[in-house]
Amino acid sequence: MKVIVKLFAGMAETYGKPSVEIELPPGGTVGDLRRRIVERIAVLSPLMSQTLFAADADYVGDDFPLSDGGEVACIPPVSGG
Repeated sequence: MKVIVKLFAGMAETYGKPSVEIELPPGGTVGDLRRRIVERIAVLSPLMSQTLFAADADYVGDDFPLSDGGEVACIPPVSGG
């Protein structure tokens, strides 16, 4: 199944695009997606352990099941004051 991952802030800048399509096995979860991003886009790897994911306008955990053609927002850690 294919999932569209929307990248924001420094992640989009680092990758050079605002989104990426990731292939996962049927029944894939956010945790599977996180691991696949690390494998496929090594430059984003350092941010993955602190990155939050959102689906359907809600933050979701690593056990959240994804669906074919779904969109997931990949929200990097932020700093500021």
